[in-house]
Amino acid sequence: QAISSSLTDDNFAHCERVILDTRTSNNNASRRIADIDYVGYNDVVWDGFTIRHGFLSDVHSAHGGGAGVSMYEGSHLRNCIVINNFSGSGRTKGAGIFCDGSTATIEGCFVLNNTATRGAVGIVSNDNQIFAGALFMYEGTCFNSLFANNFSQGSAGGLGFCVGKFYNNTIAYNTCRLEEGGVINGGAISLATESNPNLFVANTIIYGNTGRAIRQRGQTDLNLINPFI
Repeated sequence: QAISSSLTDDNFAHCERVILDTRTSNNNASRRIADIDYVGYNDVVWDGFTIRHGFLSDVHSAHGGGAGVSMYEGSHLRNCIVINNFSGSGRTKGAGIFCDGSTATIEGCFVLNNTATRGAVGIVSNDNQIFAGALFMYEGTCFNSLFANNFSQGSAGGLGFCVGKFYNNTIAYNTCRLEEGGVINGGAISLATESNPNLFVANTIIYGNTGRAIRQRGQTDLNLINPFI
C-alpha cells in the first residue's frame, strides 16, 4: 500500500483497511486508507505447525507485518510454534504474528525468538513504528499462549495492541530498545494508539521483560485483570 512520506507520525500506522469499516483510531479522514484487495477467510485453521525462518525485508507498510504469520478475519492458529522469524522493515508490525480480524484467534501457541528491527540504509525507519517482536494485534483473540525471548528495535519486545481479547497467556523475557524519558519502555507490551482501546487483558503473567514492562500511550491506561507482573 502506497503512503505519503509526509504522514510519518506514530498514529498514522493505525488506519482503516476495509472499505466502509467503522473502526478508526484517528478522526482525521485523510488518514483513513481502505484496502480494496482485502479478503476475509471463512474459518481457515492451522493446527500443530512449526512456523520458522519467515523473512520480511524493507517492506515499507503502514498496516501489516507478520514475517511468520499474517492473520485476518476467519483465520485460526492453534497449537503452533512460531519461532525465529525476522522482520527488518520501516513501520513493521509483529515479526512473529500480525493479527487483524475480529474473528481471528490464536490458541495454545508458543511464539519465541522473533525479531523486529530496522530496514536497510535509505529506507525510512521510525523506531516508534517498529512494534512487537512477537505479536501485533490490531484486532482478534489470543489465549493459552506463551510469548518469550522476542526482540523489537522499537517498542513492544513482546506484544503491540490496538483492540482485542488477550487472556491466560505468559509474556516473559522479551526485549525492546525504545527509550522514552531515559527509560526503556514497553519490554512486554505497548499500546499502539492514544485512543481508549477496546482491549480486554486478563489472567496474564508478565515477567522478566526489559525496562518498563507496559508502554502506555497518552492518557490511555491498560486495565489488567488478575495479572502477575
